[in-house]
Amino acid sequence: MLSNFKIVQTVYFLAIFLWITSVSLHAQNLTPKIIQSDYFMRRVATTRNLVDVGQQIPTLPQSQGVRVNEVYLDSAWKKSSITLYGSEKLVEGFFVRYDLRSNSIEFRIDRQTKVLDVRRVATLIWLDSLGNLPHYFVNGKEYYIDNVPMTTLIEVLAEGKFSLYKQYSYWIKKPDYVMALDVGSRDERIYKQDFYYFGTEKVLTQIPVKKKPFFLIFGDHAPDIKKFMDDNDLKVSREHDLLKIFDYYNSIL
Repeated sequence: MLSNFKIVQTVYFLAIFLWITSVSLHAQNLTPKIIQSDYFMRRVATTRNLVDVGQQIPTLPQSQGVRVNEVYLDSAWKKSSITLYGSEKLVEGFFVRYDLRSNSIEFRIDRQTKVLDVRRVATLIWLDSLGNLPHYFVNGKEYYIDNVPMTTLIEVLAEGKFSLYKQYSYWIKKPDYVMALDVGSRDERIYKQDFYYFGTEKVLTQIPVKKKPFFLIFGDHAPDIKKFMDDNDLKVSREHDLLKIFDYYNSIL
Protein backbone atom coordinates (compact mmCIF):
# COMPACT_ATOMS: atom_id res chain seq x y z
CA MET A 1 0.00 0.00 0.00
CA LEU A 2 1.31 3.47 -0.88
CA SER A 3 2.22 5.71 2.00
CA ASN A 4 0.39 9.01 2.51
CA PHE A 5 3.46 10.93 1.27
CA LYS A 6 3.60 8.83 -1.96
CA ILE A 7 -0.12 9.43 -2.56
CA VAL A 8 0.28 13.19 -2.12
CA GLN A 9 3.33 13.19 -4.39
CA THR A 10 1.49 11.20 -7.12
CA VAL A 11 -1.52 13.54 -7.02
CA TYR A 12 0.84 16.59 -7.16
CA PHE A 13 2.68 15.30 -10.25
CA LEU A 14 -0.61 14.33 -11.94
CA ALA A 15 -1.91 17.88 -11.45
CA ILE A 16 1.26 19.29 -12.97
CA PHE A 17 1.01 16.95 -15.95
CA LEU A 18 -2.61 17.96 -16.63
CA TRP A 19 -1.66 21.65 -16.35
CA ILE A 20 1.22 21.26 -18.81
CA THR A 21 -1.01 19.34 -21.24
CA SER A 22 -3.62 22.09 -21.07
CA VAL A 23 -1.03 24.77 -21.79
CA SER A 24 0.32 22.77 -24.75
CA LEU A 25 -3.14 22.66 -26.39
CA HIS A 26 -3.20 26.44 -26.42
CA ALA A 27 0.39 27.05 -27.51
CA GLN A 28 -0.71 29.58 -30.11
CA ASN A 29 -1.81 31.95 -27.29
CA LEU A 30 1.31 31.65 -25.16
CA THR A 31 2.79 34.84 -23.69
CA PRO A 32 6.32 35.28 -22.27
CA LYS A 33 4.84 35.11 -18.76
CA ILE A 34 3.10 31.80 -19.54
CA ILE A 35 6.22 30.42 -21.19
CA GLN A 36 8.31 31.24 -18.10
CA SER A 37 5.66 29.66 -15.85
CA ASP A 38 5.57 26.60 -18.06
CA TYR A 39 9.35 26.29 -17.89
CA PHE A 40 9.26 26.55 -14.12
CA MET A 41 6.54 23.94 -13.75
CA ARG A 42 8.43 21.54 -16.04
CA ARG A 43 11.48 22.00 -13.82
CA VAL A 44 9.36 21.12 -10.79
CA ALA A 45 7.85 18.12 -12.53
CA THR A 46 11.26 16.67 -13.30
CA THR A 47 12.53 17.11 -9.74
CA ARG A 48 13.05 13.78 -8.00
CA ASN A 49 11.04 14.64 -4.89
CA LEU A 50 9.40 17.56 -3.14
CA VAL A 51 12.25 18.03 -0.71
CA ASP A 52 14.69 18.77 -3.55
CA VAL A 53 12.67 21.82 -4.59
CA GLY A 54 13.38 23.53 -1.31
CA GLN A 55 17.02 22.59 -1.52
CA GLN A 56 17.35 24.50 -4.79
CA ILE A 57 16.64 27.86 -3.09
CA PRO A 58 19.96 29.74 -2.90
CA THR A 59 21.21 31.18 0.39
CA LEU A 60 21.03 34.97 0.14
CA PRO A 61 24.19 36.83 1.23
CA GLN A 62 23.90 38.68 4.53
CA SER A 63 25.18 42.20 5.05
CA GLN A 64 28.48 42.27 6.93
CA GLY A 65 27.62 45.59 8.54
CA VAL A 66 29.64 48.77 8.77
CA ARG A 67 33.02 48.69 10.50
CA VAL A 68 34.64 51.75 12.05
CA ASN A 69 37.97 52.65 10.46
CA GLU A 70 38.33 56.27 11.56
CA VAL A 71 37.03 58.22 14.53
CA TYR A 72 37.43 61.91 13.84
CA LEU A 73 37.23 64.55 16.52
CA ASP A 74 35.39 66.48 13.81
CA SER A 75 35.01 65.14 10.27
CA ALA A 76 35.19 68.67 8.82
CA TRP A 77 38.58 69.95 7.62
CA LYS A 78 39.81 72.90 9.70
CA LYS A 79 42.46 75.51 9.01
CA SER A 80 45.39 74.99 11.35
CA SER A 81 48.69 76.13 12.79
CA ILE A 82 51.02 73.41 14.09
CA THR A 83 54.35 73.36 15.88
CA LEU A 84 56.45 70.21 15.71
CA TYR A 85 58.94 68.83 18.19
CA GLY A 86 62.48 69.61 17.10
CA SER A 87 61.47 72.49 14.82
CA GLU A 88 60.87 76.18 15.41
CA LYS A 89 59.06 76.59 12.10
CA LEU A 90 55.26 76.80 12.11
CA VAL A 91 53.31 74.50 9.81
CA GLU A 92 50.30 76.69 9.16
CA GLY A 93 47.53 77.37 6.70
CA PHE A 94 46.77 73.70 6.00
CA PHE A 95 43.35 72.13 6.47
CA VAL A 96 43.51 69.23 8.93
CA ARG A 97 41.42 66.89 11.02
CA TYR A 98 42.28 64.73 14.03
CA ASP A 99 41.72 60.97 13.82
CA LEU A 100 41.34 59.77 17.41
CA ARG A 101 41.52 56.09 16.51
CA SER A 102 44.89 56.23 14.76
CA ASN A 103 46.00 59.17 16.96
CA SER A 104 47.16 61.10 13.92
CA ILE A 105 46.64 64.42 12.14
CA GLU A 106 45.45 64.25 8.55
CA PHE A 107 46.43 67.03 6.13
CA ARG A 108 44.48 67.82 2.97
CA ILE A 109 47.11 68.72 0.36
CA ASP A 110 46.30 69.01 -3.35
CA ARG A 111 43.27 66.72 -3.02
CA GLN A 112 45.42 64.12 -1.29
CA THR A 113 45.59 63.14 2.36
CA LYS A 114 48.88 63.14 4.25
CA VAL A 115 49.17 61.70 7.75
CA LEU A 116 51.27 62.92 10.69
CA ASP A 117 51.72 60.97 13.93
CA VAL A 118 50.49 62.95 16.94
CA ARG A 119 53.72 62.13 18.81
CA ARG A 120 55.49 64.65 16.56
CA VAL A 121 53.00 67.45 17.31
CA ALA A 122 53.86 69.89 20.10
CA THR A 123 50.84 72.20 19.68
CA LEU A 124 47.85 72.43 17.37
CA ILE A 125 45.59 75.43 16.80
CA TRP A 126 42.56 75.27 14.57
CA LEU A 127 39.54 77.38 13.68
CA ASP A 128 36.16 75.73 13.75
CA SER A 129 33.68 76.08 10.93
CA LEU A 130 31.65 78.71 12.82
CA GLY A 131 34.58 81.10 13.08
CA ASN A 132 34.62 81.04 16.88
CA LEU A 133 37.74 81.43 19.00
CA PRO A 134 40.57 79.08 17.97
CA HIS A 135 40.87 75.72 19.69
CA TYR A 136 44.29 75.24 21.26
CA PHE A 137 45.73 71.74 21.81
CA VAL A 138 48.92 70.56 23.49
CA ASN A 139 50.55 67.15 23.47
CA GLY A 140 49.38 65.07 26.41
CA LYS A 141 52.68 63.22 26.66
CA GLU A 142 54.03 66.17 28.65
CA TYR A 143 51.21 65.85 31.21
CA TYR A 144 50.76 63.17 33.83
CA ILE A 145 47.80 61.48 35.48
CA ASP A 146 48.84 59.30 38.42
CA ASN A 147 52.43 59.53 37.16
CA VAL A 148 51.41 58.15 33.74
CA PRO A 149 51.80 60.40 30.68
CA MET A 150 48.84 60.89 28.37
CA THR A 151 49.10 59.75 24.77
CA THR A 152 46.67 62.06 22.94
CA LEU A 153 46.36 65.75 22.23
CA ILE A 154 44.41 67.62 24.89
CA GLU A 155 42.60 70.92 24.51
CA VAL A 156 43.47 73.84 26.79
CA LEU A 157 40.20 75.45 27.87
CA ALA A 158 41.48 77.86 30.54
CA GLU A 159 44.97 78.88 31.67
CA GLY A 160 46.19 80.16 35.02
CA LYS A 161 47.28 78.79 38.37
CA PHE A 162 44.63 76.14 37.80
CA SER A 163 44.39 75.33 34.11
CA LEU A 164 41.45 73.45 32.64
CA TYR A 165 41.94 70.74 30.01
CA LYS A 166 39.70 68.54 27.91
CA GLN A 167 40.55 65.10 26.59
CA TYR A 168 38.52 63.66 23.72
CA SER A 169 37.91 59.94 23.89
CA TYR A 170 35.59 57.32 22.42
CA TRP A 171 34.57 53.70 22.56
CA ILE A 172 33.19 51.39 19.89
CA LYS A 173 30.23 49.11 20.46
CA LYS A 174 30.68 45.87 18.54
CA PRO A 175 27.88 44.36 16.40
CA ASP A 176 25.26 42.54 18.48
CA TYR A 177 23.09 41.14 15.70
CA VAL A 178 21.44 37.76 16.44
CA MET A 179 20.53 36.09 13.14
CA ALA A 180 18.16 33.57 14.65
CA LEU A 181 16.00 36.32 16.17
CA ASP A 182 16.74 39.01 13.55
CA VAL A 183 17.42 41.56 16.28
CA GLY A 184 20.33 43.88 17.08
CA SER A 185 22.72 45.73 14.81
CA ARG A 186 25.28 44.46 12.29
CA ASP A 187 27.16 47.77 12.48
CA GLU A 188 29.85 49.00 14.83
CA ARG A 189 28.78 52.18 16.61
CA ILE A 190 30.95 55.04 17.87
CA TYR A 191 30.25 56.66 21.23
CA LYS A 192 32.33 59.72 22.06
CA GLN A 193 33.19 60.69 25.61
CA ASP A 194 35.01 63.73 26.97
CA PHE A 195 37.04 64.00 30.17
CA TYR A 196 37.92 67.21 31.98
CA TYR A 197 41.04 67.79 34.06
CA PHE A 198 42.51 70.60 36.12
CA GLY A 199 46.19 70.93 36.63
CA THR A 200 49.07 72.79 38.17
CA GLU A 201 52.24 72.57 36.15
CA LYS A 202 52.14 69.23 34.31
CA VAL A 203 50.17 67.16 36.82
CA LEU A 204 46.50 66.66 35.96
CA THR A 205 43.54 65.54 38.08
CA GLN A 206 40.13 64.63 36.75
CA ILE A 207 37.35 67.09 37.57
CA PRO A 208 34.92 65.66 40.17
CA VAL A 209 31.37 65.44 38.86
CA LYS A 210 29.73 66.18 42.22
CA LYS A 211 29.63 69.62 43.78
CA LYS A 212 31.07 68.89 47.23
CA PRO A 213 34.34 67.27 46.07
CA PHE A 214 34.50 69.84 43.27
CA PHE A 215 34.56 72.73 45.75
CA LEU A 216 37.38 71.08 47.70
CA ILE A 217 39.85 71.46 44.81
CA PHE A 218 39.79 75.24 45.35
CA GLY A 219 40.94 75.04 48.98
CA ASP A 220 40.37 78.25 50.94
CA HIS A 221 38.54 79.77 48.00
CA ALA A 222 35.85 77.06 48.00
CA PRO A 223 33.23 79.42 49.59
CA ASP A 224 33.96 82.03 46.89
CA ILE A 225 33.53 79.47 44.13
CA LYS A 226 30.31 78.16 45.65
CA LYS A 227 28.82 81.65 45.86
CA PHE A 228 29.92 82.45 42.30
CA MET A 229 28.27 79.28 41.01
CA ASP A 230 25.06 79.88 42.96
CA ASP A 231 24.81 83.50 41.88
CA ASN A 232 25.26 82.59 38.21
CA ASP A 233 23.42 79.26 38.20
CA LEU A 234 26.52 77.38 37.03
CA LYS A 235 26.85 73.60 36.85
CA VAL A 236 29.91 71.34 36.85
CA SER A 237 28.33 69.23 34.10
CA ARG A 238 28.38 72.07 31.56
CA GLU A 239 31.65 72.84 29.77
CA HIS A 240 30.86 76.52 29.27
CA ASP A 241 30.16 76.85 32.99
CA LEU A 242 33.46 75.16 33.87
CA LEU A 243 35.29 77.76 31.78
CA LYS A 244 33.58 80.57 33.67
CA ILE A 245 34.42 78.99 37.03
CA PHE A 246 38.11 78.52 36.28
CA ASP A 247 38.46 81.94 34.68
CA TYR A 248 36.89 83.47 37.79
CA TYR A 249 39.10 81.46 40.14
CA ASN A 250 42.28 82.44 38.31
CA SER A 251 41.18 86.10 38.36
CA ILE A 252 40.87 86.26 42.17
CA LEU A 253 44.23 84.70 42.95
